Amino acid sequence: MDISEYLRLALSRPDLWGLFASSAVIITGLYLKFKADGKGPPADRLDTSTKIETVAKRLDGFDKRLARVESDIEHLPTREEFHQMELGMVKLQERSVGIERTTESTGRAVGRIEDYMISMKGRK
Repeated sequence: MDISEYLRLALSRPDLWGLFASSAVIITGLYLKFKADGKGPPADRLDTSTKIETVAKRLDGFDKRLARVESDIEHLPTREEFHQMELGMVKLQERSVGIERTTESTGRAVGRIEDYMISMKGRK
């Protein structure tokens, strides 16, 4: 007996319509329940497992990125350490300005000594 013959026979008898409708509702409900539980047809389970694997791979990628960021942040200076570095740089800059002034004045003194020596050489 073909399904179309079964349906035609079932629909031709109004006294079986309630049984037919109840059976259809029960079968549909069971299908939806098994599909929601992950016990549905293999194609649905495969699709769900593929999605879960994709989400797991993305989560692993996020874990690796987070570990890398945490490692980078771990080696960065704290606010206090950064402030100390700024103060140290200001002190170094002041010292370099002082060394520059000293070097300029030493250069002028050496220039005067050279001029004196050149002028003394001509007097001999």
